[in-house]
Formats: sequence, structure tokens, C-alpha cells
Amino acid sequence: MSGITCTGPATVPQATGAHQPPAPVPDELRIVLADDAEPVLFALSELIADEPGLSVVAVAASGREAIDAVLSHRPDITVMDMRMPDIDGLRAAAAIVEVWPEARIVMHSAYDDPSLVEEAYRLGAVGYIVKSRNPNQLIDYLLGLAPPQVSP
Repeated sequence: MSGITCTGPATVPQATGAHQPPAPVPDELRIVLADDAEPVLFALSELIADEPGLSVVAVAASGREAIDAVLSHRPDITVMDMRMPDIDGLRAAAAIVEVWPEARIVMHSAYDDPSLVEEAYRLGAVGYIVKSRNPNQLIDYLLGLAPPQVSP
């Protein structure tokens, strides 16, 4: 069972290229979310929208859409589900990193399996967080990936 809950209407931003979120504010971490479960996409989108310093620039509901979204938007961080239609999250992460080695992908999975964690890191993920954790732990983790702010 997922540790993420959904409140409010069950609508999710379009997971296709047709949806163009508003331009992020400078100094925000730009994030692509990839998950085939609409309630998870909705909940994560809402959670991130409420967090200063984070901005969702695109969502994807399949591995192929995730690859396209990441390579089009070049986000600061991608949060990717492990199991998705057409191309699973591990293969999508590997395909992204092959083309764009600087990509920072955090796997977000229901599976707490050490072999999957190891495989994710081997294929280029920079992090792995289990969905059953408190959703605020994901936010804290993402904020921890932000580059340090330089004071003038």
C-alpha cells in the first residue's frame, strides 16, 4: 500500500506533451514526475506545488512518456516509478542517462527490494525512495538534492 494519499478531485495534469505547466520561477528545482497511477501523480503534483523551491514542469504516465518529458524539459530532478507501461522505470532511467548523463533520477517505488535499489543505482539513478514512506520524506529528499545557494 502506498504511503501517499490523495485528497481532492481525482484529476491529474495531462501526461502528454500537450500539457505545458506554467514556467517555473527562477531558483526553483524543476521536476518531472513519472508514474502510471493517476492518484500518485495528482498527490505528488499537489505536494510539490505547495513546497517553495520546487516546481513540476511535466508529468508522464509511462516509461516512453518519461523519456520524452525528461529529454524535452531537462529537469533538475526526475521522480520515476519503477513499474510503468511500455518501458519500466529502470529501463527508462537507463535510456535517459545514456543520452543525458547529467540527469538526476530518483526512483520512487512500492518495492523495498535491495536488488532493485542496487539495479537502480547501477543504471544511473541518484536516489531511491519507497512510496510507503511519509510523502514529506520525499520532499525533504528532493530539497536535499538542490545545489547550495550562494549568498551575494
